[in-house]
Amino acid sequence: MTISKLFIFVLLLAAQNTTCKQNLNPLLFTQGREKMSSDHRPLHIFFFPFLAHGHIIPTVDMAKLFAAKGIKATIITTPINAPLISKAIGNSKTLTHNNEIHIQTIKFPSVEVGLPKGCENINSLPSLESFPIFFRATRELQEPLEQILHD
Repeated sequence: MTISKLFIFVLLLAAQNTTCKQNLNPLLFTQGREKMSSDHRPLHIFFFPFLAHGHIIPTVDMAKLFAAKGIKATIITTPINAPLISKAIGNSKTLTHNNEIHIQTIKFPSVEVGLPKGCENINSLPSLESFPIFFRATRELQEPLEQILHD
């Protein structure tokens, strides 16, 4: 299991399991409680799906589950993939104005690594030979992603 899958699994487990909530950082699970400290911040879940349709839609579904419970959810993606995510979110009958899902975009370095402009999804690759280049471009997203999580 990769670190990211493990992290999401732990968050899901923590969000559903009261015992786990008590064992993890209590500041993360204070929804509806008195402010525990001056550093109190409500739980905010960030999702960063692999850039392929088969990964994006299930990620939106997972974000909907968190948002339906009143937890702030943000999906990080690239500009070309944002409309697909927006459309999937818009099709939801479970979201209200109080529990929306936010989308934050980061620039995908397609041209910088040698892919055609706008090639930001595995489904848009021109050939199978482009896969290694695409994966190299996804590694370039680490720094901007870390910056978003830090802010």
